[in-house]
Amino acid sequence: MRTFCPVVFFLVLQLLSGSAVAAQVKVTGKVAGPDRQGVADIRVGAWPVTSLSLAGAPPHLAAPTAKDGLFALNLPAEGEYYLVAQGGGWFSFYGRNPVRVTAEGLSEIHLGLVREQEPAFAQDRFQQEGVIGQVLLNGKPVADALVYVYLDPSGRFKGMGYGILGPTDAEGMFSSPLMPGSYYFLVRKRQQPTAVGPLQAGDLIGYWHGNPLRIEPGKPSRIAISLLEVPGKVDELQGSLFGRNSIEGRVLDKNGKPVAGMRVLLYEDPQMLNRPLFVSQPTDADGRYVLSFPYEGRFYVGARSTIGGAPEPGELVGAFAGTPDFTIRVEAGAHLKDIDIRVEEMW
Repeated sequence: MRTFCPVVFFLVLQLLSGSAVAAQVKVTGKVAGPDRQGVADIRVGAWPVTSLSLAGAPPHLAAPTAKDGLFALNLPAEGEYYLVAQGGGWFSFYGRNPVRVTAEGLSEIHLGLVREQEPAFAQDRFQQEGVIGQVLLNGKPVADALVYVYLDPSGRFKGMGYGILGPTDAEGMFSSPLMPGSYYFLVRKRQQPTAVGPLQAGDLIGYWHGNPLRIEPGKPSRIAISLLEVPGKVDELQGSLFGRNSIEGRVLDKNGKPVAGMRVLLYEDPQMLNRPLFVSQPTDADGRYVLSFPYEGRFYVGARSTIGGAPEPGELVGAFAGTPDFTIRVEAGAHLKDIDIRVEEMW
């Protein structure tokens, strides 16, 4: 008969525990208020991208920040996560969510905080159900903002979602008789007249701090959403903003001339008809673009003058054709250049 040895059992547990610790990955950075100064007593948390809901407390939480606002968050494994920060009436939903965390971890993550605003407007006595809301920047109403409604996090809060409300009026107000259910609310206000694509410097974005909102039958819900301005350095960091891999090149017409204002899109499927993984900023006057992303593998790269929906007649469309199978191979830390794309008008 084999005997149980407590000492051996303890050593095995220690080894297993050490392996688990070693497998952890770390995310570090700073939380800061509108004055760019660190804020104390903020807890940074993370949700795995596979989460069916982002309600309640995140499953992974860092210790409260000190006055310098610095944080260190340990995650159990590599993967993609939504990063959030909350405490003392402050809130942040990281603008690049979801982010991919590799074995090397992530550093220099900056989480800009906004105040959790409570509704300060009177209830509309004529609306008996749905949502009534106000959009604010530094406590002041924001007009002409679009409110995106999502049913769950499965679409990564990208694209049109379940629907779009607004634009907000002069008092930053919006309303909708949404059916009873659970909804996530995000706000975007762009300087350019488009409802899709990545945000640019100077655009505004906001994620309601109480998401998801549960709308009950016969009872209108009131919310206030605080916005944050996309910082100017976003445009300067397109080569690394969304991941450690990048591609760059030019978009050219059939005569080899550069085309400005084009968007370059990264896909996994050869038809390039589904939602792209990532979208670039518009090409410059020389047709140049740079697109960063966190994934490795084989991808298809396309370019369009407009995004959203199927291409229409007259639209400029093209795809990278520089390899026999029309794909690009991207390895970890790769920065591929001269990924040029030719475009022509759709007929």
